[in-house]
Amino acid sequence: FANGPDTVGLYIAYYRNQEKGRELITSGNVLVAPENPRWRQTLADTASVDWSGRERAVDRAELAGNGGRIEVFRLYRIGGHETSSAYIAKALLAWSRLTGRGDDSALVVMYTPVLASADAAQESLKLFARAMSPSIDRSLAAAETSGR
Repeated sequence: FANGPDTVGLYIAYYRNQEKGRELITSGNVLVAPENPRWRQTLADTASVDWSGRERAVDRAELAGNGGRIEVFRLYRIGGHETSSAYIAKALLAWSRLTGRGDDSALVVMYTPVLASADAAQESLKLFARAMSPSIDRSLAAAETSGR
């Protein structure tokens, strides 16, 4: 997605009927594998975004490689709730299963190149989250409903 000179990428991984090896939250689901020769994660932090009119914490990471640096925001969505915590996501997933709503869940990753500064890249991601989260939420809610 582009807005003037700012570009933001969006990656959504949607999970349904999860089983071992095909699940949202595992120790193997990382942004960059440690043995990746081209990229490495150089920062792990948190940030706050306006997600559909509510302040939400997101995991913040910076990736570095031959192609430059990338700023990344990541969050989980389970049963209409967003969280940056894998522990809370696991609890929401368990609650969703126990209440008969299934195990539909999503990983939402927003990313942008760091061109001028990390602060400018973060601001681009925050603006993107504020503008696009309502339509992302609608799409994910429709996917959840279609699976029931």
